[in-house]
Amino acid sequence: MKPLLMILLLCTGLARAQSTFGEIRGVITDASGAVVNTAKVTARNAGTGETRMGQTDAAGNYAFVNLDAGSYDVTVENAGFRTAMVKSVAVRAREIARADVALEVAAAAAEVMVTTARQVIQTDTATIIDSKTSDQILKMPVNFRAGGTNSVFSAISFTPGVQPDSGGGSISLAGGMPFQTTATIDGISSINVRGNGIINEMFPSTESIDEIKVSSVSNNAEFAQMGDVTTTSKSGTNQIRGSLYWYHQNGAMDARDFFSTRTGAPFKVSNDYGGSAGGPVIRNKTFFFGAWESLKFRAASQINVVVPPDNYRSGNLSSVAAPIRAARVNNFETPGMGIY
Repeated sequence: MKPLLMILLLCTGLARAQSTFGEIRGVITDASGAVVNTAKVTARNAGTGETRMGQTDAAGNYAFVNLDAGSYDVTVENAGFRTAMVKSVAVRAREIARADVALEVAAAAAEVMVTTARQVIQTDTATIIDSKTSDQILKMPVNFRAGGTNSVFSAISFTPGVQPDSGGGSISLAGGMPFQTTATIDGISSINVRGNGIINEMFPSTESIDEIKVSSVSNNAEFAQMGDVTTTSKSGTNQIRGSLYWYHQNGAMDARDFFSTRTGAPFKVSNDYGGSAGGPVIRNKTFFFGAWESLKFRAASQINVVVPPDNYRSGNLSSVAAPIRAARVNNFETPGMGIY
């Protein structure tokens, strides 16, 4: 029994999810455009304080791989040059952020040259990417909490190149088939293996989502499909943060339905509420973040059908002026009322 348990534990350790890390890379040059080798480069996560250090190679290149998503400050130091810092380099899941730095000759007094990272066209990969944070999703004119589900899946359909199907259960990316799309949440697949579509209800609460990224057109081979939807969750930082919310719907506030005789019909009451909280346990070392959401949706359906009057039910068809003939269904003559 013990050897079997050891084998199971070893196999569990080998079951890894896909990576959701990002990368920072760039080239360090001097004022004349010549590359600077052996320059010391430091990347610091502004939220958690995590620090990575490295240096440029003979071609002036540097790279920090396997970085958690977040905002980073990149500092470059080299003898004879002013220390340079590039602030707020945005690193997103499975993306490459570029921060090229041109060093200036040092003056007599020590100074630090600070610049802000600019939004540049992504040239390291050919993939077309659309990325949105939870704050951006909540500000979109998309009422994804208005029905019997609070899944953020419906907000993805407003991304360029995304086409939802008529039933709302699958999406097409850049003209591909729905089964040519893969989806992950923190690196764990959220694809329905029976229908090859995204499991809509597997998305976490919007308050706990850090980013939803839709990749299409010349997608990287690591995703195994032409389209990809990557969802990453928030993590704690050195800053204490949280939220509380309550979304309420009531049929009494709706306009009268065309087929109803009064407002507030059919009955509908929905309450979607929850909250989130995060912060440091040990500053710069250990953090926590949690979110909770509950949906209580009650609604009635209104059915409008045409039923035969009472005299038809008793067999009195005297009010029918047109000839009554048998209706033909599936090439078999079936007794019934057909008015031609």
